[in-house]
Amino acid sequence: MRFATGCLVPIVSIFRATEAAHGFAPEHSTKSEKDYMVYYASLLIISRDEKGDYIKCTWGKVARHGCNFLGFLLILGMYKSIIMLHEDLVVFGPPINSRSEWNSLKRFVTWELYANNMVHAILFQLYLTTYVEGLTLLWTAISGCQVDEVMKNPMFESRSPSDFWSKRWNLLIHTVLKGGVYKPVRKNGSIALACISVFLASGLFHEFLLAVTFFEGVFIPAYGYTLAFFFWQAALIVGEISFGRSKFFQILGKSLPSTARTVLVISLGLPLAHMFSEPYARSNFFQSGLQGVPTVLAFSD
Repeated sequence: MRFATGCLVPIVSIFRATEAAHGFAPEHSTKSEKDYMVYYASLLIISRDEKGDYIKCTWGKVARHGCNFLGFLLILGMYKSIIMLHEDLVVFGPPINSRSEWNSLKRFVTWELYANNMVHAILFQLYLTTYVEGLTLLWTAISGCQVDEVMKNPMFESRSPSDFWSKRWNLLIHTVLKGGVYKPVRKNGSIALACISVFLASGLFHEFLLAVTFFEGVFIPAYGYTLAFFFWQAALIVGEISFGRSKFFQILGKSLPSTARTVLVISLGLPLAHMFSEPYARSNFFQSGLQGVPTVLAFSD
């Protein structure tokens, strides 16, 4: 609850406000006072048809969301039961005893860094997918309206960095950043500048999340590392924009199997992922998220 009310709600509200201030509010949100209030009060993105009307959600689809939520909850519980056997969620390699060791440059030449980063990235995907599915279940059951999908299996189906960030990972945040940051900057600037601005905004609000989520006496996070992670992602996107349409990369993209492309995309994004995951993995963040998750824990003597 602290994470949702202190992080998600204000962040979504801020970017929807900048979206409106710059004249990029969706046309359907200005049709009436009701549409305006529903759009700006809704955490999820309500699905609409070509006319801008709400798409009704049948009880069959509501039941499907319920089944999906329970399924993801079980998968998340099994996954956490395995990785929480390891201190600070370091599944591969020896335990890491300090922040300086966690962020040491020496780790970049070890396979354990990338393996652990993959473990943490999958954990974040499972958490987001599970709880968004639960929120979707509640919303559709109460309102009777469909909402847009938020997570589309980015860790295992992405075909490019832009596909990962703009079409698969946390599309709620992508949508509000697109309207509140990308479009206003793109109006007078280049695509590259708009993309960098989006990741800068994302990095800054994730730094804000650290201040809201963690507090003195429990865990003190280090600031700046999360921003560095998002700048690396921005560099990948700008690189794709600059070189992705070249003949070499077009041929490479067509010749590689889809699975190989996914492996390549995820491999490019992983090197700095530990800078993002460190405060969550080394604190009690995931332990606090055990409520309602069927997890098997090991007890010490």
